[in-house]
Amino acid sequence: MSDTQSHIPRLNPLRVARISEISELTSGAGVSDVRRVSFHIGNPVQDVRLEGKTLALLAGDENPGEHPLWPLIVKATSSSIPYAPRGGYRSHDIPELVRIIHDHLLNTEREGLEYHVGENGDPREIIFCSGGHFETLRVFLRVLNTSLEAPTSRILGIGTDLSLIASDYERLRFVALPENLQALFSGDRSPIFFIIGRYLSENERKLYRQIALDYPAMFVEMNDAPNHLSLAREAGLRDHVIRFLSPALFDPRLAFLPVVTVLGNSSYLQQIETLHFELKGTPSAAEICTLEAFLTGETELNPDPDLQQGLDQSQPPENTLLKSFWERTCQSTDRILGGSPLAKRHSLKDPLISMNRTELLDFYANLSRQPDKIHDLELSFLATFLRSYPFYRQQECCVVSGSARTALAILGQHSGIQDVIISDMSWNYEHAFPRCRTIPPLPDLRPDVTGILNTVDACLRRDPSWRDKGAVVVNTPHNATGLVWKGETLDFLIRELAIRHIRIIDDLSYYGLAPSNHFRPEPSIRQRALKLREQGIIADEAPDLIFTIHSLSKTDCLAGARLAVAHLPHPKIRERFQAVNQKIHPNPTALLIGLLFYKNPLSRLDESRRLRNRILNERMKALEQAQKELPAYRNRQHIIIHRPEGAMYPRLEIKDLPPGVSIDLLATELANQGIGLIPLTAFARTSLGYIAACKSFRLSLGGKDSAEDLQFKTRRMLIDLNRIIQIKAASVRRVNLPPATLREPSLDTFRPQWESVCRDIFRFALENGMNRVRKRNL
Repeated sequence: MSDTQSHIPRLNPLRVARISEISELTSGAGVSDVRRVSFHIGNPVQDVRLEGKTLALLAGDENPGEHPLWPLIVKATSSSIPYAPRGGYRSHDIPELVRIIHDHLLNTEREGLEYHVGENGDPREIIFCSGGHFETLRVFLRVLNTSLEAPTSRILGIGTDLSLIASDYERLRFVALPENLQALFSGDRSPIFFIIGRYLSENERKLYRQIALDYPAMFVEMNDAPNHLSLAREAGLRDHVIRFLSPALFDPRLAFLPVVTVLGNSSYLQQIETLHFELKGTPSAAEICTLEAFLTGETELNPDPDLQQGLDQSQPPENTLLKSFWERTCQSTDRILGGSPLAKRHSLKDPLISMNRTELLDFYANLSRQPDKIHDLELSFLATFLRSYPFYRQQECCVVSGSARTALAILGQHSGIQDVIISDMSWNYEHAFPRCRTIPPLPDLRPDVTGILNTVDACLRRDPSWRDKGAVVVNTPHNATGLVWKGETLDFLIRELAIRHIRIIDDLSYYGLAPSNHFRPEPSIRQRALKLREQGIIADEAPDLIFTIHSLSKTDCLAGARLAVAHLPHPKIRERFQAVNQKIHPNPTALLIGLLFYKNPLSRLDESRRLRNRILNERMKALEQAQKELPAYRNRQHIIIHRPEGAMYPRLEIKDLPPGVSIDLLATELANQGIGLIPLTAFARTSLGYIAACKSFRLSLGGKDSAEDLQFKTRRMLIDLNRIIQIKAASVRRVNLPPATLREPSLDTFRPQWESVCRDIFRFALENGMNRVRKRNL
């Protein structure tokens, strides 16, 4: 180990999630794709019929197929149906984008630097993140706060302002740059991380190199420095420097894209990749696809110089009489229509409403010259989205260029919602919120509403201000179990929490999604609250206690695009949320795809959603048919598959699981044979939750396997699972221990002495207690 490497601050290893372990074992099993069973992957529906329907909706009646950017939109849309891999690519299948960037850094720049891409088992030193420099830094700081071996560390910004998030990491101290850098280490040897937002002079680079030789220090470059201006070129500093490179470094016209190429120390990159997944999901597949298309020359970025951006900003002379009449008309209309969906649809702010699809593609192309116009694209996307979901208010909505995890993490780590109550078997909300209180489920795996309310009351008794920092998180349809909360149960919970003025966070990722031949979405929590308000059951302001994180992931089959809408009625929380959210570089390709999709009439969108549900139903019937056709002698463990009430996750239950056979070990055994199943215990946090889940696996109806393929694979899975259970049961040896015989300790010798001591203590306490009472004249 070199002198400089000995001073690299060390990270504690992260605990690998059970789902990730199963995914790696399944993908590494030596079986063909035809025989591989991927029930562990949560991708949306991948089906040529649905993909064709989606592309037809994007094209609309105008059919912009002749536009030079249309092939890119088609490719980006297809890429956005599944999730991108962690880090943006798979090491065993290096994409052309990675090779282009690797070649640029090694051969094109003035001074070459090589970073390993992960081939031949080498640790990766190149990964991709989404959201721009500041968002990638937010993930990096969470890595330090979570995994740094030292109990505390210092963060120092050079040419960058970190005040917005300086108080959000309990183990990190943000310090100012002193005049004499040596003063940083006088009496304080804790690691220091320099966050560099500008180019450094040669003298500064030499100075920081000497610091790295003598002290525990790391450098994060957010300055898009080329190799010859990077600290990484200094002797011995390559592993001390984490570099964030925007697309503008490779082509200045691509500054509007949010993909960040992260280079550097492989141990740090591995944890950045993991925390990125936990906080944000994987990077945006649409933006990675777009960056590759532009850098490879597959798509030419050649905007029309005559294109007028947005709406015409020039205004005719103001007619005060006409303006006054218009204002009075609007006020009258508002009073008549109230908050109806019709009124909302006609009052949405949409700066691009007059553009057809060809003009929108031109607008997108011209973002390379006017990247600030992305805000107009964001507003227009939101307006079209709200035409499909009119129960949100536009002024209270925030478009999040990321998954639901991104929005939840901002809400929990930067917006003041620090303590949440969740039902067991939920998604890992611990990644988003500093504190999670888990309520065990009922024996049928449904949420225990009484337990939730009792916990809320206990929190309020201990701390009446808990309602300002606490919330109850609800997810229905449920991610793990496929269960839908009963309507009367939700209404009861909404009413009781409204009485207590407690917020609800609705994690809405599966709106209207179910294996069915229809599209009949259950009302969301906000819709239920609005109806309860109309009936006079809850107060007028009660619906404003409900925050909704509405993900486009499975809802409209654009999971890899990474888009969500957060509806936050509380002004102060929304302001704090937006302060961080606005630092996230928007996903322009995903926004354009979403805008083209929602620009269609609602009837056409519902046709697409019905087709999606029908495909899910076809696949569910295939699973049920495979179970039904399995002979009884091949299903000795009485394995049954439960149809989900909502979402896309059936539950496989082993009715006759022998004692001593662990479902977790069964999952490992199956994964080694190329059968990926997630044990439901992976979602359990409580003993009661584990007991309720210890005989079940979570399956998935997503992915690209057809119903016919799924029926074949399900039959194979059921046969293999029965066989493995019988083998494991035969190897279990029950050991009956003899009954324990406890000897009574002999205290007769010491009992008189002990009783004498007790009498002395009692007498002493009584006398001194009376003296104290007399002294105080009581």
